[in-house]
Amino acid sequence: MNEFFKVIGRVVSNLKKGSKIPPDGYSGEIHVFEEFEAGLRGIENNSFLVLVALFGTPSDKPLLVYPRGDFSQPLTGVFSLRSPVRPNPIALDTVELIKREQNILKVSGLDFYDETPILDIKSYSPFNEIILSATQEKSFIFTKLSVEERRELLIGFIKKSLGNISQDSIEAIEFFLELINKNTVIRSKKTRYKVKGSLKFLEAVVLISGATIHSDRLEYEFDKCNKLEIIPSPL
Repeated sequence: MNEFFKVIGRVVSNLKKGSKIPPDGYSGEIHVFEEFEAGLRGIENNSFLVLVALFGTPSDKPLLVYPRGDFSQPLTGVFSLRSPVRPNPIALDTVELIKREQNILKVSGLDFYDETPILDIKSYSPFNEIILSATQEKSFIFTKLSVEERRELLIGFIKKSLGNISQDSIEAIEFFLELINKNTVIRSKKTRYKVKGSLKFLEAVVLISGATIHSDRLEYEFDKCNKLEIIPSPL
């Protein structure tokens, strides 16, 4: 493994392997080894970072898995999922940089366990990496999560995207929780929305659904009361 990769640091946190990671991640530290500390110069210019981590050694892993261990779902290829079961045990995570103390990065939104080896750290570029209108015809992100866990995930997503969360955003999340409970694929190309309400409400709807005013998936009307409806797709 060492002939291909150099481990540049490790995760240091209170969450050991086998523990349940919160849906929106948790706070921890990345301890970069001293010989790589020079590579951190200027990293404070970024509010978010992308971590590349190693989960073990390459092995013959199945290419078909049940999404999130849900046996009610069909077997699905690992390259179409975010499953940790992969031919090469490499994972990505986008975290918020809270503070740098020499070779230690304090971060939030962490999705890795304590002692996870870090292979690389990259700046998160909103111009290169955000695709607001991305769609998925089938998503398993909410599979096997309770309503409260789904709520936590969406709240964390809005906070990470906007920097804070408003009451209008909370109302949008509650509308989407109802839709998810009805098995609505909220980011499908076929799912169209009629939105009435404030601009903050609209902002949250766009972030969660990927439906923008410039697409045919969303109709918007300003109103004092926030409301979200599904409208039929055009034939």
